[in-house]
Amino acid sequence: MSTTNHKLGGVLVGIGGLGALWALVCCVAPWIFAGALVAMGLGFLLKNVVIMAVAVVGFLIAFVGWQLMRKEKGQSETS
Repeated sequence: MSTTNHKLGGVLVGIGGLGALWALVCCVAPWIFAGALVAMGLGFLLKNVVIMAVAVVGFLIAFVGWQLMRKEKGQSETS
């Protein structure tokens, strides 16, 4: 079970980090993704409120994953 939590933590850090990175790049330079998002019918994602919400959720997911990885590392050192 310990390796499962460690792997889950790594996956959560990756997914949350990529989501937050996408949101922040989209907020800083929307012209990079604007054409693709509008072509897919997702132009509403270019609003700053939506982008910041995605960034916050991404950071929270990454933080939870980091906590899982850190907690697991701490337990394995004491055993």
